[in-house]
Amino acid sequence: LSLVMAVQHPQRLRQLVPDLQESDGQDELISVLSWNILNEDSAVPKYFPWTDRECLKFAFRAPKQIVEMTAQSPDFICLQEIDQFRTYFSVQLSKHGYEGYFKQRTGSKTDGCAIFYNRDKYFLTTSVDIEYNDLANGRKAFTTENIAQIGIFGSPTSDDLIVVANTRTLISMSMTSKICGGIPKHQKSEKLN
Repeated sequence: LSLVMAVQHPQRLRQLVPDLQESDGQDELISVLSWNILNEDSAVPKYFPWTDRECLKFAFRAPKQIVEMTAQSPDFICLQEIDQFRTYFSVQLSKHGYEGYFKQRTGSKTDGCAIFYNRDKYFLTTSVDIEYNDLANGRKAFTTENIAQIGIFGSPTSDDLIVVANTRTLISMSMTSKICGGIPKHQKSEKLN
């Protein structure tokens, strides 16, 4: 007989860390929350053996992620490794006043990146999606189908445009070695007298 019990952890919200630079008071301050929310294929005990299996499940994590994201009330939310964009995240964040768009990773992966924005304060004017492998002149430079999004946003209260970039990159050491032409092996340092 075995009994599996999901541990109910209290919700502890993170605080946004302001990156305030000196301003003349004329600049509009914006807030951006960026989060790799871990796609379902990666949220497995193999990668997180110390974590309760129930806590890795989408049904456990996703509602808590929505609570944390919206509690911060950021102007922009950049998510990486997001799956279930249309069926879950877009629907839930829309209830809190966010609009968003999604770029799926290339290859067979179904996750990708998404930029959400507060639709009462901003509107999307232009977006550009980047597939890093397309920039590698025909070579397969990355094994993980790395992508990026660039969104250009306007505001009804300003003529200024805001550029928000979001990327999902993962490079293994073996791939870094291929790209950079090899990483020097550690050399034994000489003892100084």
